[in-house]
Amino acid sequence: MLSARDGPDDGQRDGGHRAFIVSQGVCFFKRSADPRHGQIVRVLKPIGSVLRSTGATWRGQRGGLWVRMDTTSAGYQEEGWTLVEGPGFGVEGPLLLPISAGDASSSTTAASGDEDEEVWGKGGSQFPLEVVIKHSRDVVFECLATPSTSIAQLVRIMSVRTGVGASQVVLTKA
Repeated sequence: MLSARDGPDDGQRDGGHRAFIVSQGVCFFKRSADPRHGQIVRVLKPIGSVLRSTGATWRGQRGGLWVRMDTTSAGYQEEGWTLVEGPGFGVEGPLLLPISAGDASSSTTAASGDEDEEVWGKGGSQFPLEVVIKHSRDVVFECLATPSTSIAQLVRIMSVRTGVGASQVVLTKA
């Protein structure tokens, strides 16, 4: 008898979110129809970029959650999967945050001139929250977080991304 792990989908599930927002400025892609195979590529994406999914998800052997990219959306020519969150990639916290269809409609076109790339709108929804940490006038850390993200989680994410030890981070109100 075959289990879901023995079949061609290897544990794939449908019914997940269909739109995600880039929360940390980096994505990991598997350019393969089968999530068990394919080279993993690290790609920089602007924080706030919206990625479309088919709703199919897959959990890797080490616990990483992946979503299948929607190849019918503008800008995606290759079939593949994108990491939502998981261990082993040198990042802390989720790389993508799920957004509802109503939230996705408040996105705008990126200033980079790429008409296919959407960036989270500045108005509208209260989800997700933009976190920007500055030293003097310089931005030293930026990400998006859910309202339920704790300060401790933000400090860990900042520590991994910037190389500053978590015990040396002091946050104050401006």
